[in-house]
Amino acid sequence: MVRVLVPHQDYKVQLWNNDIQAFQGINFDMFEQKHWSVDGKAVTDFEANFVVNFLPDEVAVVKMVLAPFVEKKQSLAELQHKEKQLDI
Repeated sequence: MVRVLVPHQDYKVQLWNNDIQAFQGINFDMFEQKHWSVDGKAVTDFEANFVVNFLPDEVAVVKMVLAPFVEKKQSLAELQHKEKQLDI
């Protein structure tokens, strides 16, 4: 399992696919983490968790990209719906 800290939840994970010579989206989980600084100020960051399988003699290349059409106050379901519309 790979864990990557990102500043907000609007990222998606892509893995290089040698067969098609391009990055391809993979399944991942995004967790919101709240922290408090010494002065009591709340800080939020996010953690992307995903699994990458590769052989001992291989290298995996992963790319974190901003999801397209990200608007403030937009739910993840709305974002996924817009991405599905692009695939048509």
